[in-house]
Amino acid sequence: MQSFSRMLRTPSIFNRVGSSIYNTTSTRSVVFVRGQRVQGLIRDPSEILSSDGISYGYGENNSNILVLKNYLESLNLSKKLEFDNDLLLQILTHKSFAHGLKPYNSQLSFIGEQTLQLIATKYVLNQSNNELTAIGSIGHRLLWSDKLLAYFAQDKGIDSVFFCKKALPGGKIDKLYKPKGIYSTITSSIIGAITCKYGKSIAEEFITTELIPTFNK
Repeated sequence: MQSFSRMLRTPSIFNRVGSSIYNTTSTRSVVFVRGQRVQGLIRDPSEILSSDGISYGYGENNSNILVLKNYLESLNLSKKLEFDNDLLLQILTHKSFAHGLKPYNSQLSFIGEQTLQLIATKYVLNQSNNELTAIGSIGHRLLWSDKLLAYFAQDKGIDSVFFCKKALPGGKIDKLYKPKGIYSTITSSIIGAITCKYGKSIAEEFITTELIPTFNK
């Protein structure tokens, strides 16, 4: 556990002694705790606004969003995908981060999941009808499973920076620990963002040319 203090000034109080007036300012120290949580003590705000040691924001030279930005712009779809930095950062921010104080991806993720289920069902209907690919089969449900969506984000390297709160004892940092239920929202949020900005047809193109081939590996 590390701690540091900040000096906070209280309003000035003017006192008169004889014919002289002097100004007194009182100060107090506030201790912020870093590292392991201690009940009753205030956590350092900079720790709340960071994940895996990475501070929230675009990063220096947009480093926090650069991998996702480059990946989306490199796709060879009917329309070139371009998103502003705020939206890219929102895609990479989970609701669990900083108590939900920053724009997070839950609504984009919800739209993406619904779109993915629709397109996945359409895809299955166009395949040969067997137990592995029939509607409701394991293969059908896997197309929008947390496991596949999290794996896709990892496979493309777009999960290297993700702002979320991991359920680790004492707030420990473990960059290798990536819970699928949380990291899957990166992929579903991308689908949601594409659907909102470019429509269902481009989202379907993304799913069939990018996501489903990953499932078939």
